[in-house]
Amino acid sequence: VEALNRHAKFIRGRVSGALRQMKYMPEFRFRLDTSFDNFAKINELLKSPEVARDLGDGKNNDKDEE
Repeated sequence: VEALNRHAKFIRGRVSGALRQMKYMPEFRFRLDTSFDNFAKINELLKSPEVARDLGDGKNNDKDEE
């Protein structure tokens, strides 16, 4: 990520050639994507026994909705 940010101007110049129809080319800033870490945490929570018990077998057992 640091290397991408150091070379952002170069990358911007290369991309701008392909996007000539844009009046202004935005500045590039790169950040680390943590969504995979968040997914892993949520996935572990969903696998926990307490949550599995609350979720049940996935079938709706409410008779009011029939």
